[in-house]
Amino acid sequence: MRLREVLEIDTDNRFIRVQTGVTNLSVSAELEPHGFFYAPDPPASWPAPSRAISR
Repeated sequence: MRLREVLEIDTDNRFIRVQTGVTNLSVSAELEPHGFFYAPDPPASWPAPSRAISR
């Protein structure tokens, strides 16, 4: 079982809740239709840590 789902996107509060296996690229793809992007420090294939999102 792989936990790779984006569970919640709250653009008003710039918050995203994901399962532990979601990658940074997946987060960016999910945020793009909302006009946001995710700018992480680690490589894009690593799992996304809990951070705020940016516009």
